[in-house]
Amino acid sequence: MLLTCSEYCVKWLTKNNPLSDDDKALYIYGFQLLFSTISSLTSILLISTCIKRLSYALCFLLFFFVLRLFCGGYHAKTFAKCFIVTNLSFLMIVGITELIIITNFKFIIPIINLFSTVVIWIFAPVKNENHPCSEKTNRKNKSVSRIISLTYSMVLFLLFLFTDVANIYINGSICFFLVALMILTEIFKCKGGKNIEYD
Repeated sequence: MLLTCSEYCVKWLTKNNPLSDDDKALYIYGFQLLFSTISSLTSILLISTCIKRLSYALCFLLFFFVLRLFCGGYHAKTFAKCFIVTNLSFLMIVGITELIIITNFKFIIPIINLFSTVVIWIFAPVKNENHPCSEKTNRKNKSVSRIISLTYSMVLFLLFLFTDVANIYINGSICFFLVALMILTEIFKCKGGKNIEYD
């Protein structure tokens, strides 16, 4: 479905401006990525609206989606799997957030924030064959991921210390933590990091 729509869009765009086969393939991939992202965002917003947790969706987009753009790590092999993994990740984060609130285990938040920051600082970005990028982009992503992770960590810690909006800083922290876990997952998946490039 995504491929058919993407091919149609490229055909329409290039009607008067023919492209080489390589450029066409690149455009088709770009459209597939765009449609996949839009469908994931739409489903997450719909789910969060249905369960009356729209703030969780906003946290997910800010603390998970944004960081993932720069950190790399595990990526599903197909767009369908990506959609499923993304939605399951969101539901899992919602469940863990609610569990921490109910059990009052808020003390673990600074610990997982510190862990996430250290993992991202040391390993990000982790290259993945399903999400290739150039060396120049890789170097830029390293700097950006470090800046964002430090900023997120400080913001979440301040919210933890000085506010009562537990659901926000807990949810944001779990999203942050999941990014770190996806980085580690990709490293361990590729024979303990032997086939992974990171500085």
